[in-house]
Amino acid sequence: MDIQIIASGSSGNCCRVSDGKTELLIDAGIPINEINKALNFNLHSIEGMLLTHEHCDHSKAVHKIIKSGINVYSSAGTFEALGISGHRAKTVKTLVPFEVGTFKITPLETVHDAAEPLGYLIISRETKENLLYFTDTSYFKYVVKNINYLCVECNYDEATLTENTENGGNNTSLAARNVKNHMGLGTLIDYINAVKCTELREIHILHISQNNGNAKLMKSEIQAIAGVPVYTH
Repeated sequence: MDIQIIASGSSGNCCRVSDGKTELLIDAGIPINEINKALNFNLHSIEGMLLTHEHCDHSKAVHKIIKSGINVYSSAGTFEALGISGHRAKTVKTLVPFEVGTFKITPLETVHDAAEPLGYLIISRETKENLLYFTDTSYFKYVVKNINYLCVECNYDEATLTENTENGGNNTSLAARNVKNHMGLGTLIDYINAVKCTELREIHILHISQNNGNAKLMKSEIQAIAGVPVYTH
């Protein structure tokens, strides 16, 4: 499975996933011309887009994606929050699998200050591989076994967040929002230990806070417990 992180962080999020037969986008939080450029101007090769939630850093280009003739899959709450309807808006439900090309996809609930946010378990019938993708969530309640690829938020590490807050570098309410709505390093480590990812091949760390996330520390600690390549974005 080929994973291309096009953008990650509070300024915009977008990911391309391919199994050699089907190409998907996950989120479109940057201008569509930037997405198209990252795809070598082959936007037409995208068979569908999975949208996690309505916040602009994930949904910025969704209307133009739809106008390009690409189906967008997301929750009813997300579509309602964005005012999106029509035949290209495909409503999905938590734990109810659906198919896009050679991918079987199961939406999974996340915990964030959005209308009805989702993560996704993506399984390829072509390669027999799977990808678990979740971001913008304080924790993840599903213990998914035998993960091959993990694309996951690690927004902050507790030491940096605490230090910045104590030193006045963080607004205390913003720091509290981070903890309530985003995943920290300690929570991610607990999750990886819980699922015992013996089939894991690589981890992509997403949505790292520019001020409160030490990417070098995150990579080092997660790689030490997972024993696979870890990429920070």
